[in-house]
Amino acid sequence: MRLSDQALDAARRRGDAVADPLIASLGSDVWAINALVGPMTDNDSPCPSAVPRELRALLIPALPAWADVHRLRRAQEFARRNLFGITVGLFCASLPLSYTARSGARILRLAGRMSGDIDRRIHETARFVLDVLAPNGFDAGGAGRIAIGKVRLVHAAVRVALLARGGEAETPINQEDQAGTLGLFSVVVLKALVRLGVSVDPSEQEDFVYLWRVVGAMMGIEEALLPENFTHGDALLSRIRRRQAASSEDGRLLMGVLLEGMQRHLALGRLRTAPPSLVRYLIGHEAADVLGVPGVASASAQRRVVHATSRLVPMLGARLIHLLTTAKLEGLPVTFAMPTLDRERSRRA
Repeated sequence: MRLSDQALDAARRRGDAVADPLIASLGSDVWAINALVGPMTDNDSPCPSAVPRELRALLIPALPAWADVHRLRRAQEFARRNLFGITVGLFCASLPLSYTARSGARILRLAGRMSGDIDRRIHETARFVLDVLAPNGFDAGGAGRIAIGKVRLVHAAVRVALLARGGEAETPINQEDQAGTLGLFSVVVLKALVRLGVSVDPSEQEDFVYLWRVVGAMMGIEEALLPENFTHGDALLSRIRRRQAASSEDGRLLMGVLLEGMQRHLALGRLRTAPPSLVRYLIGHEAADVLGVPGVASASAQRRVVHATSRLVPMLGARLIHLLTTAKLEGLPVTFAMPTLDRERSRRA
């Protein structure tokens, strides 16, 4: 994990050595392929014959040969017991911290993943996490592997489209950025749980990081950037954030959209103050200021919000979160559609 700045700089020039050439070879056919695979919802979904054979292994990837299924199931059981807290950590810590990476925020904005259809985009991300963390999510009948495959292909499509247009100083959604995102979904979520009063056993912590290591390998992240344990993952994420975190208009825009979406769903008076209070509590005032998160009325008000949320964490579980994401997606399947890139804003960037 003691990667030099030179090694991480080089990682910013690399995307996905397997998926990118395959997507590039499809040309404009990539949109037709995307339409074909959209209705596929679980690991057992039959793959349409029109999907090129070489893409099928990426669309529903197998677990790495070294994956320990018992550790994965232990991590998924831990997630089932703590899913409400994990969801709070995702929305109020992981996603906000992802917007502090100036380059990553710019790509999110250019790719249109957070504009216009905010509810669907955010809840697609939540659904991806739910599918990966669901008990037996990698098994027959689960949806974890196909969710990973779809997201990997979307990333490849964004890279190919932006690089073909020219003007990019580095590879979009590069290896360093993907490693950082992996840390946000693993290390940051675990830290958020602890901040919310959840007792996390060291073995549970390590199994959770291990699950995301497996997910990272299936997403095409290089082995050198996959942390072996929580300590390594924490150190790598801190290193990446020191290199990439910076104030940006894109980051503030994305954070504003996320907060507005959360507050809109908590339209009952005082509950509207909960999202900014929780974001500031979980990511710290410095990062919150970078993102333009509104200040809290008082320290005592923030403590009340955090206390109330901490009391809810053990009471609310997987069923409620699944019902919420299903409602926000209006019962439609998660397609992770390859986005239409914003050409005009790209020219101005």
